[in-house]
Amino acid sequence: MEIEIEYCAVCNYEPQVMELTEKLLKFKNDINSVRLIPSAQQCFEIRVDGKKIYSKLETRPFPKPRDILIKVRELIRSEIK
Repeated sequence: MEIEIEYCAVCNYEPQVMELTEKLLKFKNDINSVRLIPSAQQCFEIRVDGKKIYSKLETRPFPKPRDILIKVRELIRSEIK
């Protein structure tokens, strides 16, 4: 499983990125990589294996890390089946 977090670097979203990345380490045995992609446009987009699972551009607020972790856990479980 590969996770990409594309975030607005000029917006200073790094603290949110680092918090989420640290929490994703909970799944370190199931994740092959976490790729951080500095971008612009106030984005905070999260993709798992190329599939978008969250978009701040679409929803406006930042995701709660817990919600992202639940989604990643669901995707890990679906891969195991």
